[in-house]
Amino acid sequence: MAAAAQQGVKLLKLGYWLYKDFGQFRQAVQQARADLETIEPLARKHGVCACVHTHSGQFVSANAAIVDRLIDGLDPDAIGAYPDPGHMVVEGSYDVWRQGLALLIDRIKVVAVKSMTWQLTFADGRPKLERSMVPLERGSVDWRYVFELLRGGGFDGVVSLHSEYGDLPADQIVERTSSDLAYLQRIGAI
Repeated sequence: MAAAAQQGVKLLKLGYWLYKDFGQFRQAVQQARADLETIEPLARKHGVCACVHTHSGQFVSANAAIVDRLIDGLDPDAIGAYPDPGHMVVEGSYDVWRQGLALLIDRIKVVAVKSMTWQLTFADGRPKLERSMVPLERGSVDWRYVFELLRGGGFDGVVSLHSEYGDLPADQIVERTSSDLAYLQRIGAI
């Protein structure tokens, strides 16, 4: 935090708390909250804001309502929210993502931008949803609506474009990233 502050970096993305064993989620949430209570004074001391990223999967921060619970009552200048609508739609595609943005809106410091799609597969007769990263225009997130909600809620912070196309050659990753940026500009998001 001190090194970041010395370099003028004011917003930090925290790591993640894993949720592994069924039945242990409450304890994982309690540990994450205790960790944030330890991080808060350090962030305040160094004049940075440590942000909790919503990430789908086996992470305590997969659900924005849990992120809200984790950061509630902590100094908003020291501990912030870093919602990722791409991951939020994966976890709650119908409306939970929107509800999550509503819960976090006054704590949002950074918004992640990426999009995914689902594919239903079957292994040993069991259904499995697999996600894949796709260009913003082809994904599950209605980015126009997301930015409409964010602006309506007063968000005027950092937008972080995530180019998670690691399975492609570098030139194609750059091409997709350029297309994603152009798309965000075209819809008036940035």
